[in-house]
Amino acid sequence: MPPETHEVHLKSLPAGSSAKGLRSFFEHKAVRLELVDGGREAVVRFGTAADAEAGRKRWDSCQAVLSNERSTSSVRGVKRARRHGQCADSKQTASRVDSRQTVSHSESKQTASHESLDSAPASKRSSTKTKSEQVKKLQSENAPALQKENASKKMRLAPENTEAGSRLRAQNLTHEIAGFAAKRQLAKAVETFSRFAEEGIAPGIQAFAALINAHVNSGDLDGATQAFDSMRVAGLMPNVVVYTALLKGHCRIGDLKKALAIFDDMSKQQPPVLPDLRAVNTFLRGCARVGDVQTAALLFSRLSTDWQLEPDSAARMFMVRLFCQGLRLDDAREVIKQQTAPEAKEGMKVDHSSGSSNLQGGEPCLFWAEGKCKKGAKCRFYHDPAIEQKRSRRAKVEAHHSKLEHLGALAAMHVDFAHAAALLGNWSECEAALSTATNTLTQMDEIGSVDDTFKTLHESTRFALETDIARIQRFAKQRTTLALTARFGLCFNFPIGLDGKLSDRFLKALGEAFGLNTCVQLGIASLNDLKCRFRKCITPRFGKLQWQKVFGQSRKDLPVKLEIGAGSGEWIVDQARAESSSANWVALELMHDRVYSIFSRAALEDVQNLCTLGGDATQILPMRVQQGSVDHVFANFPEPPHVSGSEAAESSLHVWSDQFFKDVHKVLKPQGRVTILSDNPRYCRSLARTVADLQAPDGSPFFTSVTVPLCTSDGKGKRTKKRAALAEIHDHEDIDGICLHHGTPG
Repeated sequence: MPPETHEVHLKSLPAGSSAKGLRSFFEHKAVRLELVDGGREAVVRFGTAADAEAGRKRWDSCQAVLSNERSTSSVRGVKRARRHGQCADSKQTASRVDSRQTVSHSESKQTASHESLDSAPASKRSSTKTKSEQVKKLQSENAPALQKENASKKMRLAPENTEAGSRLRAQNLTHEIAGFAAKRQLAKAVETFSRFAEEGIAPGIQAFAALINAHVNSGDLDGATQAFDSMRVAGLMPNVVVYTALLKGHCRIGDLKKALAIFDDMSKQQPPVLPDLRAVNTFLRGCARVGDVQTAALLFSRLSTDWQLEPDSAARMFMVRLFCQGLRLDDAREVIKQQTAPEAKEGMKVDHSSGSSNLQGGEPCLFWAEGKCKKGAKCRFYHDPAIEQKRSRRAKVEAHHSKLEHLGALAAMHVDFAHAAALLGNWSECEAALSTATNTLTQMDEIGSVDDTFKTLHESTRFALETDIARIQRFAKQRTTLALTARFGLCFNFPIGLDGKLSDRFLKALGEAFGLNTCVQLGIASLNDLKCRFRKCITPRFGKLQWQKVFGQSRKDLPVKLEIGAGSGEWIVDQARAESSSANWVALELMHDRVYSIFSRAALEDVQNLCTLGGDATQILPMRVQQGSVDHVFANFPEPPHVSGSEAAESSLHVWSDQFFKDVHKVLKPQGRVTILSDNPRYCRSLARTVADLQAPDGSPFFTSVTVPLCTSDGKGKRTKKRAALAEIHDHEDIDGICLHHGTPG
């Protein structure tokens, strides 16, 4: 039996009324709506008697307004009626009543008449003018009565307008907060949120989610937690979007314990909140950030058993990368097998068994019959499985991109696998993985991209993967067996949450995250030798690194050059290789996956004068690096706090503060240098002003600016071969005494 519906008949609809406008007028509570008699009448069906009665009263009140202003109002459909809270018959030409004041409509009507006179017959012009004069006279006579009537009507419609206006205002405020959150403008986001209370509007879940995200993006986890608690006090239950924002905050600072506690909190809420793939991938990204393989594997195993989720390409890629970094090839191989080709979606899949209205015999869905119902299982009408649904162009593009993303992830997984196999000397598996990765990239080229933005992303990803493939292939041809104990001895990680002696913490950090445990089991690395080395490299009392021990006595007189925020190591590995006999290089990087990339890149390219420091630079520099021990500090493209263009942005995660410059000053030798390269002129000027304001207790500046001579190209506008490896400085800019150079780095 079809579900019971309750009908309301609407007569004398204003001209221009549409089904969409009527649905909006009835607040989308109508389950079916049909225009009849050429659009002059409508039949509206509601799911419940209560909805039908409310709809009838709403229409009757509108009709009452219509009857009072039939001779004076002009209405352009029910959409304007809903927007201004009033209705009128469009056949009557008189005045338009605004929600704030009474405005004569005669001027606009006359304008419309004059526009049509250009093409109207001459015989009709006089009658049109006469009608216009009559309307103007009628309005003049009835003006006092109209003003009084409109005032009383405004009072009658005030509650409805206030409610609708509050909803619209809440949406606008929420949108503003989300915009400030994206720009890291926390103060403006908090100020905007305070307007809810000032204007007497209750913030919704979306508003709290935007506020929490603003705190998270600016690194204020305490503020995010307070906003989360305030939301619950207000009687709002957090949804998966809110929980994901908190997850992102804890994962960004490497606090996986609190991140895991959020999943427990989600399961305890009534009703429980199930995580989606975005929440899961946020956590897995956090695990990759700190190198926690075991925790990531534990959560990955819960996807299908606890939450009935199928891992997507991103989730599998995170797991393969973590397993490969831990040199756990068997586990990585199993996840790669799961990365099967995505199933082609020829039509929209709908669960026909959900909902009584979808059962066979119910009233058929007209949209489904035309092949374009977008409600799926939520639709109240019957869907015939024999009718194939059309795919929109957007759906086709999304399916196309999904296939490319799948292949890109698969290629990346095989490259990671080949990298791990090469480190272990498994040459056959390494070459097989490289071959599969290359073939997968070829498939991506054959498919092509239908979107310019996605094409650019694809080309960037392909270039990075091809670079890695070439590097691994060069190493594999040599069949070199790595001295992994010595390689591990050049890697000093300072992870969060590990206790005990510093040498033991170094070993624990390398155990699962870098594959040291696997190497020990295979007999290709020694724990005792590494422990002895780590003890020698740090001072016994304060635990600070001794460069002469790290790089060896034969290199103790060479300058030490340190890059802060070394990324994946492309630049510093090249620099260290170029200066293998003239300098010692140190890469300092926060994210574990990038530290591992530097470590493995240096191993494959046999760079022996480079060590890596993993951890927070604001902690490592003052606590683990001896004062006056570094000759040159580099920072290439540091992330500014105002990533979206506004200097009003703020972030506690920003590294290059005035205090950090002081810490850099302490570790530098006399006459030591700091070089910062950025493509953000605003940020460079901001850093220059920060440096200019720093002064020693005696009033002398902490830093003095070094002026690099101008270096131009040859007369033909091209860089000469002699200057190919040199920087080209085209111009200088003075920022409070600090020289800002403009040009191209060497």
